[in-house]
Amino acid sequence: MSLPVGKVFIYCPAQLQTGGPEALHSLAAKLRAAGVEAYLVYYHHNSPDYRIPPDFNPVHPAYAPLQLPYCAEAEDRPGHVVVLPEVVPEWAAQFRQARPVIWWLSVDNYLASFTAPDGGIDPYRFGADPRVWHLAQSEYARRFLLEGLKIPAERVLMLRDYLHRRFLAEPPASAAHRLPFVFFNPAKGWDFTQKLIGLEQQTRQEGREDVPFFLWLPLQGYSPEQCARLLRLGMVYIDFGGHPGMDRLPREAAVSGCCVLTWRKGSAAFAEDVPLPPPYNMSSDQAEDMPAIINLIDDCIARYDEHAAAFAPYRAWISGQEARFTRDAARAFSYLLERPLPEPEAEAIDETRFSRLTELLTTTMEALVYAGRQWAAGDREAGLDMLAQARTALSAVWTASGRLQADMLAGERAE
Repeated sequence: MSLPVGKVFIYCPAQLQTGGPEALHSLAAKLRAAGVEAYLVYYHHNSPDYRIPPDFNPVHPAYAPLQLPYCAEAEDRPGHVVVLPEVVPEWAAQFRQARPVIWWLSVDNYLASFTAPDGGIDPYRFGADPRVWHLAQSEYARRFLLEGLKIPAERVLMLRDYLHRRFLAEPPASAAHRLPFVFFNPAKGWDFTQKLIGLEQQTRQEGREDVPFFLWLPLQGYSPEQCARLLRLGMVYIDFGGHPGMDRLPREAAVSGCCVLTWRKGSAAFAEDVPLPPPYNMSSDQAEDMPAIINLIDDCIARYDEHAAAFAPYRAWISGQEARFTRDAARAFSYLLERPLPEPEAEAIDETRFSRLTELLTTTMEALVYAGRQWAAGDREAGLDMLAQARTALSAVWTASGRLQADMLAGERAE
């Protein structure tokens, strides 16, 4: 007997362009490209009953070109899958025949909104409900599901999102084509950032001539296209706020060529989510040393090209996220729909892939040379940190070259 051909219904807030809705639209687009009958189900996130008013267009203009079909509600039938963002987990209970799946795009937003009367974090008893499955957008979310909500590992699948291609359109420019902008998100960690700004301004007022001039610039009020253009002009992005998931802005800043400084909180505490080496991803103790952070920002601007080169492995990892998302979505929903979905086609073999490998190899060699110099100068901690960075870059080289070799061999066999 053949398996039922199920549909996928993806709930998404209407007329909203943020990281969550972008990920939900991306999932719908990838599933439809794989031959799945996928639909968006929009809800009004500012309405008490979440209903879409009559004559209201729920599609944000940014997603209109995707031409994704949507419907008023999901069909609760056997074989169907209903994807819910973690901000509406209580809706899982209303589906008795379709399989509910919660995509955990933000752990902290859930914790801020949903607690049991006794202070517990699982008021919906997800751990005891075998009908509900879970997708983790980050390692932070996966650990929370396994260790916090006690979800069995077999009901947790990884599905990381990826950046829009507008951020990957151009290679990062050198210091000669950049301005000394230090970007920050005023919606995250503003209290700490305000203290940093005050300290930097105080230092400058004291007349220190060795402090490079730079401008603090909040990333607020810009369209995604404007933000992408702006990030390609600056040098540093700082994020000392919460990291509720694998956030977009640090990734957008890094692929645009900015040096990214974070602390190990939330998803940024996991190398699987934010694979930045020291000193750019700081421990809590290091983050308390604000003069040291100002000095690091100063150094990133004064020696921008050298610091920017250290982010090549991170940029390469980010650039490969769309291909990984396509594969992971196909595998996850093959399992959830109980039918095989096609694996994505191999990436085209062109000069760009060889250029990326060359960049990674150059970064590895530079990191090794710098590690040796630091060790010889007596700074063993810096030498070990740089050696760890070289190992990260070498791992990226190994992975990228293996995929390139496999695609080249597949091309030869096809011929």
